[in-house]
Amino acid sequence: MDHGDLPTGCPQRIGWLVMGTESYGVKRITSGMLVELDRRGVQVELMSLFPGLIAESAAASGLRTTVFAPEPPTAWLAIRLRRIRVVRLLLDNIRVARSVRRRIKRSGFELLQLSDIELVAAARLATLGTRVQICYLTPNRPPEHRIATWVFPRLLSGRRLRVLANSEDIRSRFDAVGVESTTLTLGIDVAEFTLPPGTPARDEHGPARLVSVGRLCVSKAQDLWTAATIELIERGEDLTLAIVGGDFFEQDFTDNLRAAIARAGVGDRIQLLGERSDVMSILADSDIALCGTREIEAFGLAAVEALSCERPVVVLGEGGIREIVDDGRTGWYVPTVDVEGVTSALVRCLADRPRWDDMGAAGREKVLGRYTVERVVERYLDIVSTPRGH
Repeated sequence: MDHGDLPTGCPQRIGWLVMGTESYGVKRITSGMLVELDRRGVQVELMSLFPGLIAESAAASGLRTTVFAPEPPTAWLAIRLRRIRVVRLLLDNIRVARSVRRRIKRSGFELLQLSDIELVAAARLATLGTRVQICYLTPNRPPEHRIATWVFPRLLSGRRLRVLANSEDIRSRFDAVGVESTTLTLGIDVAEFTLPPGTPARDEHGPARLVSVGRLCVSKAQDLWTAATIELIERGEDLTLAIVGGDFFEQDFTDNLRAAIARAGVGDRIQLLGERSDVMSILADSDIALCGTREIEAFGLAAVEALSCERPVVVLGEGGIREIVDDGRTGWYVPTVDVEGVTSALVRCLADRPRWDDMGAAGREKVLGRYTVERVVERYLDIVSTPRGH
């Protein structure tokens, strides 16, 4: 499918509304979809509440980008009221709705796409009295899914709304409260996550090299990966662990990680590498990727990136990430979210070492079949081109 081969009824102009200050994963997924939509001939404009990663990436790619500058209150009462989250969201939604409505009239959008539950009311207000459809793509933040399942039946009912769930797990959660949704698994640009020619083969007799990529925080559970690795090292296993990610919000968590590593005397085996931009090279230098959270992982971008690099994945937590990784074929599930569960999964992983190459190849094959940005956009265009009720 390319320009001139879009589905019948496909929206030709899409407005893509985001909060602006998004995570690495949301930025990569959203930016990839925007670029691919533009390549296929769909006129897409990114509208961002605040300057941020997505807006910067879209502008750098030459996409039409509008940033709605915030309007900070000046009156004493207004400042005090905005400290109340509900009031702040209401005021922001009204302001955003006005700006988006002007963009709708000026640009002729046929579809308004959003992935932030905070912007649902703004989307509703902005499209009142128009024929513009609203499409909500669920983000990768589980608490918001619980809010969404309560909000949608009350605020956004009707045939002009589409809910796209980024995994079967999330789709089932919407279905459970009577909200119709369609699964749209997300994807990556596999060209960015392909082992370069000349990548050394795995050393079957050296230390097993584990890597965890993600923001350092309690939910990402780097403490569990660390504790399990320390336990296995103390048992005599030969392995290393590289932990990649910044500690923007939970400095105490990072400090505790460093302290645990120091107490165990394994600073030469477990390293905190901080925030890095060369994720591809780090994956290439690893054997196994450790992915997941203590919570529900709605999708699992890091797992897809690792599989694309032919690296089997150890999966922690529940949700859509378990749909990405096949236990015993492309990776291993952690049975319980605790040190014992992680240790048990790593023991299975180490016992399967002769199969790592085959498992990595199977993971790459699955990514090529399901998780490329080209396939995601094809699926997206088919969904938004089909009238509701069909």
